[in-house]
Parts: sequence; C-alpha cells; structure tokens
Amino acid sequence: MTFEHKCFISPEDILAVRLGCASCKATRIIPIDKMSESALQVVLTQPCPYCNAKSKFPDGTNELSHFVHFNILLASLSRLLSGRSIVYGFEIECPKDAE
Repeated sequence: MTFEHKCFISPEDILAVRLGCASCKATRIIPIDKMSESALQVVLTQPCPYCNAKSKFPDGTNELSHFVHFNILLASLSRLLSGRSIVYGFEIECPKDAE
C-alpha cells in the first residue's frame, strides 16, 4: 500500500506576504491585516531600498493592477469565507519532516 502526503494551508494560515528583491535578496513583508493598495503600490513601483533594483512592475500597467488586486483579494479571503459552508485551502509542498 502506498500513502501520499498532501499538505494544505487555509486562508486563516496566511499572516503576511513577502516580496523579495531578485537582485540582492532583501525582503519586505506586508502583514495581511496591513495590506492595502497603496502599500503594495509603493513596494512594487519604487526601486529596492538596498540595491536600487527596479521590480519591473511599471506604474499604471495591467500587470501591476492584477498583482495588487490579487494580494488585496488574498488578504480578504479569510473574511470572505467566514461563516460559509465551505472549507478552502491551498495545496503546498509538504515539509520533509511531514513524511
């Protein structure tokens, strides 16, 4: 018999989003309860404060708008599902120690 482990997280498990610079690996974390369109716009359109690399999300583009709206929806997902008769989760790669 073969067993397969599957790991899921629910929206309530998501506490923050991490945005990292691909150049210098510095990260900025936005807590879910502090998520706002303006906070995301600043982080995504201004150069990295450590190495000055640009995110390549130019202000006013559809890509920026979609990414910002995705994060806003992600932040509100827990509230949106509260009291509903549905259990919702994201499958993630299981940690090695879960096996």
